[in-house]
Amino acid sequence: MTIRFWLMRSMLGAIPFAILPGSLQAQDVWQAPAAVGPRAASVVTDVPWPALNRAVERGQVFTEQDFVTQTTQARATSGLLPLDAIVGKAAARAIPEGAFLRASDVIEQQLVYRGAPVTLRVQIGGILITSTGRALADGRMGMPVRVFSNVSNRTVDAVVQGPAIVNLAGY
Repeated sequence: MTIRFWLMRSMLGAIPFAILPGSLQAQDVWQAPAAVGPRAASVVTDVPWPALNRAVERGQVFTEQDFVTQTTQARATSGLLPLDAIVGKAAARAIPEGAFLRASDVIEQQLVYRGAPVTLRVQIGGILITSTGRALADGRMGMPVRVFSNVSNRTVDAVVQGPAIVNLAGY
């Protein structure tokens, strides 16, 4: 003989259970929906996610070869970056091997370095004028930097457009 009764839970309503004769264990005879309330049973699922296969130093640029796929709980992926959002960016700090990356771990790649030669460009309509200069500050894509122009011997404001390429501000 099987004794049937219902366990009342807020958020779930009645859940039928059965106790088998000669046993003190309750056997669930109905599958409760996953995670419908604070008292509901949680479902743990593992998902593949990119993790670093080596330790990286601050400023190193990430490539696809820097990552391996590891499984982690799906609920732990909140705030983690997928591989396509990481590749081509640089490490904001030293990061150990095996780490999953968050937005605070990556920064845009440094394209202009202080003291390094740069190409200074000005485009007006269909005419492009280029000259050389020297960056007075480090810069990432779209950042304003000061540049010393070798042609005019003056300091000008420019915006980083690519590796060692800046556009004169306002043009």
